[in-house]
Amino acid sequence: EKNELVGGRLNSEYLVSNNGESFRFDTGPSLLLLPDVYRETLQSLGENCFDHGLELLPVNPFYRVYFEADNSQIDISTDAETMKHSLEGIETGAWKRFQEYMKVGSAFLKFGLKAVIKEEFDSFFTDLFPFLVACLRSFPLRSHHSVLRDFFKSPKLQAMLSFQDLYVGLSPYETPAVFALLQALEYEQGIFYPRGGFGQVAQALKRAAEQAGVTILTNHTVHAINMSPSASGAPPSVQSLRVTAGVTNSSFEVDAAAVVVNVDAPQAEELFGGESTDGWRTSCGVLALHWGFNTTLSPLLQHHTLFLSTHYADSWVPVEATRPTHPQVCKIATRRDHMVLCLLWQHKESRFNEKAFNFYVHAPSRTDPSCCPAGSDAITVLVPVPPLRDSSDRISQYDEKEVIRIRAAVLSRMQAVCDQVGQKVTLKDHIVCESHRTPSDWQRDFNLFRGSAFGLTHNLQQLSLLRPRIRHPSYRGLYRVGASTRPGNGVPLVMIGAGLTASAVLRDLHDPK
Repeated sequence: EKNELVGGRLNSEYLVSNNGESFRFDTGPSLLLLPDVYRETLQSLGENCFDHGLELLPVNPFYRVYFEADNSQIDISTDAETMKHSLEGIETGAWKRFQEYMKVGSAFLKFGLKAVIKEEFDSFFTDLFPFLVACLRSFPLRSHHSVLRDFFKSPKLQAMLSFQDLYVGLSPYETPAVFALLQALEYEQGIFYPRGGFGQVAQALKRAAEQAGVTILTNHTVHAINMSPSASGAPPSVQSLRVTAGVTNSSFEVDAAAVVVNVDAPQAEELFGGESTDGWRTSCGVLALHWGFNTTLSPLLQHHTLFLSTHYADSWVPVEATRPTHPQVCKIATRRDHMVLCLLWQHKESRFNEKAFNFYVHAPSRTDPSCCPAGSDAITVLVPVPPLRDSSDRISQYDEKEVIRIRAAVLSRMQAVCDQVGQKVTLKDHIVCESHRTPSDWQRDFNLFRGSAFGLTHNLQQLSLLRPRIRHPSYRGLYRVGASTRPGNGVPLVMIGAGLTASAVLRDLHDPK
């Protein structure tokens, strides 16, 4: 591990105010889904999550959503009567259609989680029929937006039920409708938060691994993976790692029969070479703003709060900016209405648009007060922004001026809602400590290709089995794991992928043929 702590962006960090008070923030993940995957991962090491200080706290309501058009709000929760009242207040008949939509998402979830994500087939045919019925109602490869439009007329409801598409690195206009399973997952299994922050998850896994006999070296950077040529035209095989210790700056080699790389897959190919990344599409970047307040923002914020733009389609431009260069047919008018077709190569680029943007706010003190002093607040704001133009553009795209511009836009939106809900406080005057992380920082600190926060997208070309393979196609004994590989991103999916990778390594070591 090249950093001081294991876990990468699955971690916590701390800021201290001028008066010495400490505030805790989660570096990356902020909501915990599929809790059974966490428990099963620790149990696979013969451990119990509670034995390692990992306590999972339920979060309810799941989200608060503010709509910019009128600063109206809705709390999404497990309370059926409250949800019915809120949805019907936006659109007549929405509650019934919401229940129908959730049935579709549930069928996608039940079949997809076991057969596609976990690659378990014991209940394949049992889950297949409900899945096919759901497909007749909403074809899973249509865009999520088009399916939501079939269920709901209100743009507010369409926006509210599609923001999670950001997690798979796409806009609702591109995300396959199968990801309706995300809402079903939240409603059926709940949203949780680890007491003490997400750093506790990394530390629980570290303790369990060490008790199982694993040696972990932090502040050690792998600079090269050495290969030995194979006979008869077979792919080269892993031989050793070239490692540098950060403290002493000394280098050494480690012999290896197998190497599992958890660097973001496209970044790993740039570092170590092998597979072409042409055509791989990354997700958007994220500007993370960590703010410690000397007052509580409880009337304004829930644990998870979304601020959705009036100009919803335009607000997704930073995500759509991840499209690679692509041909576009344009019509050029000439005299007498004759039309000439020409093929232009266009690169989809954008900057942050302060007039049309969405953002997410994490305020964990509603569930776990240990993140900040009493009467204070520790919040993280995540703003979707375009990724770096290329992996070498580390500073110019997100300089201090750009960060200040985005920060001001976020505070302005939050202040407008704060004034409307009756919380008479000037937000910027109560920030006592702060930090930020740009796509450049994500790439430098965590080897995220182009600073893309969610790894490779889950578009049709990179969905499930079409994502980079666990076994590297060019080298024997080299394996991949992480958000950009199979089965996908998010902590539980990465844990599932890690289990699949471990099984593949063990099989290959036992039978190297």
